[in-house]
Amino acid sequence: MTSQKHNTARMLKMAPKVGARAAVLAVLLFGADLLASSLSLHYAAFKSKNIQGLQFRRVQIKLIRLNGHVFKNSDFSGSIFEHLSATDALFENCDFSGASFRYSVIARSQFINCKFENAALLGSQIDDSTLKRSSFNGASFDRSQLFGVRIENTSMEGAEFTNSWYDARSVWPPGWQAPPGLELVD
Repeated sequence: MTSQKHNTARMLKMAPKVGARAAVLAVLLFGADLLASSLSLHYAAFKSKNIQGLQFRRVQIKLIRLNGHVFKNSDFSGSIFEHLSATDALFENCDFSGASFRYSVIARSQFINCKFENAALLGSQIDDSTLKRSSFNGASFDRSQLFGVRIENTSMEGAEFTNSWYDARSVWPPGWQAPPGLELVD
């Protein structure tokens, strides 16, 4: 085992003792895969604003601000985001498949080439953001708001909407029809 991988493994084992910040530090410093369904991050902060190749699969993430951050080629599949704040953020080539966004606010952000297949958005807001060349196939939107959202070359096959809203500022693909459960508000 290389020295870096050994240190990363040791840091991740110690995470319950020293806290999630040590685990995040291990991931950011050594590029480790963080695949730990029992790990929760609360109030954590990423010092770096430009993060590439992060592997945060099946992690519970609460009350985290990702304002002004850039995430590229990162995997958040199966993770649970609660009260996430992402303003002026860029997510490119990221995988959110099976992820859950609960009461999260995403504003003035861009999602380019991202996968949200079978993701769940519960009580979340997406404001003045762009969804470009992404997939929301099978995603569910429950009590979510899409205000000023620009959707370009994005697939939403089988996406379900329940008690969700969008406004007239939102830009949908040509010929798009609002599905049941997604209402236009003034």
